[in-house]
Amino acid sequence: MMFNILIVDDHPMTVDSYINLLTENNYQNKTPDFIKSYNCEDAYNKINFYQKQNEIIDFALLDINLPSYKKANINNGTDLALLLRQKFPNCKIVLLTMHSEP
Repeated sequence: MMFNILIVDDHPMTVDSYINLLTENNYQNKTPDFIKSYNCEDAYNKINFYQKQNEIIDFALLDINLPSYKKANINNGTDLALLLRQKFPNCKIVLLTMHSEP
Protein backbone atom coordinates (compact mmCIF):
# COMPACT_ATOMS: atom_id res chain seq x y z
CA MET A 1 0.00 0.00 0.00
CA MET A 2 1.35 3.44 -0.94
CA PHE A 3 1.56 6.56 1.19
CA ASN A 4 1.89 9.58 -1.14
CA ILE A 5 3.89 12.51 0.20
CA LEU A 6 4.06 15.77 -1.78
CA ILE A 7 7.08 17.96 -1.08
CA VAL A 8 7.20 21.39 -2.73
CA ASP A 9 10.16 23.72 -2.26
CA ASP A 10 12.11 25.81 -4.76
CA HIS A 11 15.40 24.50 -3.36
CA PRO A 12 16.09 20.94 -4.58
CA MET A 13 18.53 20.27 -1.72
CA THR A 14 15.78 21.08 0.79
CA VAL A 15 13.39 18.67 -0.94
CA ASP A 16 16.05 15.94 -0.89
CA SER A 17 16.74 16.62 2.80
CA TYR A 18 13.07 16.19 3.69
CA ILE A 19 12.98 12.95 1.74
CA ASN A 20 16.06 11.66 3.57
CA LEU A 21 14.48 12.55 6.91
CA LEU A 22 11.12 11.01 6.09
CA THR A 23 12.60 7.84 4.61
CA GLU A 24 13.78 6.85 8.08
CA ASN A 25 10.21 6.52 9.42
CA ASN A 26 8.00 3.44 9.64
CA TYR A 27 4.69 4.08 7.87
CA GLN A 28 2.79 1.10 9.33
CA ASN A 29 3.50 -1.22 6.40
CA LYS A 30 2.87 1.52 3.83
CA THR A 31 5.56 2.41 1.33
CA PRO A 32 6.10 6.16 0.98
CA ASP A 33 6.03 7.56 -2.54
CA PHE A 34 7.63 10.99 -2.64
CA ILE A 35 6.23 13.48 -5.14
CA LYS A 36 8.84 16.19 -5.67
CA SER A 37 8.06 19.62 -7.03
CA TYR A 38 9.98 22.90 -7.15
CA ASN A 39 7.36 25.47 -8.18
CA CYS A 40 3.61 26.12 -8.14
CA GLU A 41 3.01 25.14 -11.77
CA ASP A 42 4.59 21.71 -11.45
CA ALA A 43 2.88 21.09 -8.09
CA TYR A 44 -0.48 22.17 -9.53
CA ASN A 45 -0.07 19.72 -12.42
CA LYS A 46 0.94 16.86 -10.14
CA ILE A 47 -1.97 17.47 -7.76
CA ASN A 48 -4.40 17.36 -10.70
CA PHE A 49 -2.69 14.28 -12.16
CA TYR A 50 -3.04 12.35 -8.90
CA GLN A 51 -6.69 13.32 -8.64
CA LYS A 52 -7.38 12.19 -12.23
CA GLN A 53 -5.64 8.88 -11.50
CA ASN A 54 -7.92 8.42 -8.45
CA GLU A 55 -4.85 8.38 -6.24
CA ILE A 56 -4.66 10.22 -2.94
CA ILE A 57 -2.02 12.61 -1.65
CA ASP A 58 -1.82 11.75 2.05
CA PHE A 59 0.67 14.30 3.33
CA ALA A 60 2.20 17.52 1.99
CA LEU A 61 5.14 19.69 2.98
CA LEU A 62 4.79 23.05 1.24
CA ASP A 63 7.15 25.99 1.25
CA ILE A 64 5.14 29.22 1.44
CA ASN A 65 7.38 31.24 -0.92
CA LEU A 66 7.43 29.54 -4.32
CA PRO A 67 7.61 30.58 -7.96
CA SER A 68 3.98 31.23 -8.90
CA TYR A 69 1.73 29.80 -11.60
CA LYS A 70 -0.16 32.89 -12.77
CA LYS A 71 -2.31 31.01 -15.32
CA ALA A 72 -4.02 29.04 -12.52
CA ASN A 73 -3.81 31.88 -9.96
CA ILE A 74 -1.56 29.80 -7.71
CA ASN A 75 0.85 32.33 -6.23
CA ASN A 76 2.42 30.53 -3.27
CA GLY A 77 2.35 27.51 -0.98
CA THR A 78 -0.77 28.78 0.76
CA ASP A 79 -2.67 28.67 -2.54
CA LEU A 80 -1.37 25.14 -3.10
CA ALA A 81 -2.58 24.16 0.38
CA LEU A 82 -6.07 25.45 -0.46
CA LEU A 83 -6.04 23.46 -3.71
CA LEU A 84 -4.91 20.33 -1.87
CA ARG A 85 -7.63 20.78 0.75
CA GLN A 86 -10.20 21.03 -2.05
CA LYS A 87 -8.96 17.98 -3.98
CA PHE A 88 -7.82 15.81 -1.05
CA PRO A 89 -9.77 16.83 2.08
CA ASN A 90 -7.97 14.31 4.31
CA CYS A 91 -4.45 15.34 3.28
CA LYS A 92 -2.32 16.50 6.20
CA ILE A 93 -0.57 19.73 5.23
CA VAL A 94 2.47 21.42 6.75
CA LEU A 95 3.38 24.92 5.54
CA LEU A 96 7.06 25.79 5.84
CA THR A 97 8.88 29.07 5.77
CA MET A 98 12.37 30.23 6.64
CA HIS A 99 12.52 33.95 7.22
CA SER A 100 15.06 35.69 9.34
CA GLU A 101 14.01 39.16 10.28
CA PRO A 102 15.74 41.60 12.60
